[in-house]
Amino acid sequence: MHSVSINNLMYDLVSNNLKDVKDIDESYASLAKARSPALNGELDKAREYDIACNESIEPIQDEEDRSICKSDFDAGPWYGLREG
Repeated sequence: MHSVSINNLMYDLVSNNLKDVKDIDESYASLAKARSPALNGELDKAREYDIACNESIEPIQDEEDRSICKSDFDAGPWYGLREG
């Protein structure tokens, strides 16, 4: 199965079950959903989920979870979606 398809399934599973997952799960689902299209050169599509991921990090309740997620978000790889 293609990485985009797998990440879409994961994102849908998390998004459709927000009451049953941790807040960090939503961020990581968006992170994966952004990286897959970026890897395939679909940067416009990737930007939407990159923004969603970034916005979902601040509300993470657990400070350590938020820090880990932010670090992973900043680290990439971003396959041309972001500079640096």
